[in-house]
Amino acid sequence: MAWNPPNLEKPLRSISATPPCMLSDVLNNAATRAQEFADNVPNFTATERIQYELIDNMFVRMDGQSGDFEYLALFAPMGNGLTVQETRTPLKGTQAFPASSQSVGLAELALIFLPRYRADFDMACEGRAQWEGQPAWVVSFLQRADRPNEMLGVGDANSLQRLTLKGRAWLADSGNVLHLEIGAIRPIPMPKVENWWLSVKYGPVQFHSQKIEMWLPQTADVYILVRQDNSLEAPLYRMMTFQTFANFMMFSVHVRQKIQSPPQPH
Repeated sequence: MAWNPPNLEKPLRSISATPPCMLSDVLNNAATRAQEFADNVPNFTATERIQYELIDNMFVRMDGQSGDFEYLALFAPMGNGLTVQETRTPLKGTQAFPASSQSVGLAELALIFLPRYRADFDMACEGRAQWEGQPAWVVSFLQRADRPNEMLGVGDANSLQRLTLKGRAWLADSGNVLHLEIGAIRPIPMPKVENWWLSVKYGPVQFHSQKIEMWLPQTADVYILVRQDNSLEAPLYRMMTFQTFANFMMFSVHVRQKIQSPPQPH
């Protein structure tokens, strides 16, 4: 495992200005794919492999764990959008560890290109590039100061802190998100997070039972720079979590209700 968070400040060397990028067309295609996902989003399970490592400010390994889990993503409408509940059940031979309980809503991050969320960001097209041999448009995005932070938060329902985000997306001509890199614009007060980055690779998953194809996370790398305490002189620690997904399966949730006549009085 190597500490290699996305460098969101550095221009990409592989960018080409030809052909010219029509940002409105690129974003409209991405919005169409995001809306298709929102309309047909499946509840699904997958086998997830998690590798975790903690290193100190001298890059000395302090802790590391790995394991296999059954990953469950359960979607539900919330207002005009969606919310997802992620759970992980350790598979045989794996013990749960703290890093395995972290959830960032990987499946629905691509919904950032829905018009209701897209309006929260300034977006720009950097140009044409390749992602693993496939042509892609690279679109950068930056949270607007006058708009709410709706995409990601840390904490629980009682102490949720919204992240102010920036990032890049590699978009296929179809509008599907091939790759996503995200970072926090400023530190997160709790739990003393100095910086945070996420890199997600997406790919097509064919659900034969429903005859649909959805683009879902294949890998996700999380990098967290955290201080031991709130002092600026406190040492920094680097946490890395690498996740790999396979064996996707779709399922449906059905609620059955049986209504009976009230009992007759004796």
